[in-house]
Amino acid sequence: MQALASQTDFATLLEKERAIVFIFFPWSASAVESRAVVEEWEDKMAAQPDQNSFEVSELSPDECSWAWKWLNESLLDEYEAAPVNGSVVWLKRGSVVGRVDFAAMAGTKVLARTTAACFSDDKNAASHSSFNSELLQILCCPETHQKLKLAPRALIEKLNQQISAGRVQNRSGQPITDALDGGLVRADGKFLYPLRQNIPVLLVNEAIPLAGI
Repeated sequence: MQALASQTDFATLLEKERAIVFIFFPWSASAVESRAVVEEWEDKMAAQPDQNSFEVSELSPDECSWAWKWLNESLLDEYEAAPVNGSVVWLKRGSVVGRVDFAAMAGTKVLARTTAACFSDDKNAASHSSFNSELLQILCCPETHQKLKLAPRALIEKLNQQISAGRVQNRSGQPITDALDGGLVRADGKFLYPLRQNIPVLLVNEAIPLAGI
């Protein structure tokens, strides 16, 4: 990891198309544990040259007083306290698009899945554009027979972030662990049927409730 030592370095990072920041508090045992997991994840990315790899920058707010302004504006409004367990934050041109609050608990697989979910615009766009529009006209919800429509890319990204954080279950109560390629939303907006390799999974129990998403 490259430590962000100056406000200028951080400003440059915020201008990047894609960036990953690890928030580190050296006095926090959880953060130290998380740092080791992030470093392990970096090593795994480096060992797979055929896969997209991203440099992770380390930000230590206690050593960079200017960083607290960014934390207060970008993260702390959704926290009861500072994210001291070792958080990983995904950014697109300075905007937060994903976050894992405790990297050590999440593990390297979740970090990898979150990266794919946050930085997979091209993949999602291809999935949407290649889905058979004629087939979509005849598909319907197997439960209510309502029409289905392609889920917006923003919704898929949001669901994938929550899947990476372990917060999504299907209608049968089973946790969803694999990122979505896309989805079909029921006309009433209550449920989404997943797309896997561009194939719709039209099973009632596999539908994802969208209440609160």
